[in-house]
Amino acid sequence: MMAWRNRLECFALLAILAATVVGCASSSLSTAGASAPGSPSAPARAQDTDDHFQLVFELPKTIWRTTEEVTGKATLALVTPTSMTVWGSGSGILGFGFAQVGGDKNVGWIRTADCGPRQLEASTPLVSPITKTPSYSESAPPTDFYRVFGTDPLIHLPAGDWRISAVTDFTEDGCGGTRHELQAALVIHVVA
Repeated sequence: MMAWRNRLECFALLAILAATVVGCASSSLSTAGASAPGSPSAPARAQDTDDHFQLVFELPKTIWRTTEEVTGKATLALVTPTSMTVWGSGSGILGFGFAQVGGDKNVGWIRTADCGPRQLEASTPLVSPITKTPSYSESAPPTDFYRVFGTDPLIHLPAGDWRISAVTDFTEDGCGGTRHELQAALVIHVVA
């Protein structure tokens, strides 16, 4: 009788342990490496590949405070051949978008409509820190999100979850040639 009871306790303990391991595995997959609020978070990385090009977006962490400047970088690399001329906006071919997860705040990448050539070399990828190209109404109240975000020289976000996307848009074979649009996005959690 005692041996049977010990076996039941072992099975119960194993079941709890298995449920815990499965729960932890599911949690880490769904949050893409994000840690609990208030704890240090690991670096995050996303990428998108198209033809000859690879866009990589990296953040040093996924949990930020509202008082911290959000930092990170995007890298556009030419995978093959070793050199290629691409055409895109004169204001640059790398940009960033910020979208509130589950909300209505969305700041996209704004660029000029002109088109010019740019040489990409496989040995020297194009790297850009996170930047913003905000747009807001001059008549908006001082507390308006778009006005606050647009006039802040740094990148601060309100509390909540935010999807930050590194984006690129350019053509090969001239301004009207084959178009390449890549996007690599990461979700961060911002706490007050």
